[in-house]
Amino acid sequence: MPPAQIDTVLQKKGYKLDEKKVDSSSGIYNYSNLQINSGSGLSLIRSVNFMDVKVGKMRGRLLTYRTFSEQDYHKILEYLLQAKFKSTHVFDFKEEKHTLYEKDGRTVRLKVMDQKLATGKLIKVYEVEIGQ
Repeated sequence: MPPAQIDTVLQKKGYKLDEKKVDSSSGIYNYSNLQINSGSGLSLIRSVNFMDVKVGKMRGRLLTYRTFSEQDYHKILEYLLQAKFKSTHVFDFKEEKHTLYEKDGRTVRLKVMDQKLATGKLIKVYEVEIGQ
């Protein structure tokens, strides 16, 4: 999918383009989506980043989805399991846990990280990486 088409899809879903860097060999695009619940005052932040790289005839893309919602994380896990992805590796880096899921030569990396806010409070961050 070309970057312009991804941009259209993300903007229709309420994401805003925060940063775009493009040169002859790469393109980096950062999007964010902020949802505020007027009843509780709680906010939900999601981000999508993708990077396209071209070296000679080789091309690659890394897509990262980040959320602070445990519910989003569980929906992603549910999708992967229903789509018959299998957990193949788990890496525990103390503050981060990475789990690789694979199916038919495709790999998805799920990360669960502890992030310290300026207030000192620790929160969970959930990230999905897909690359080719």
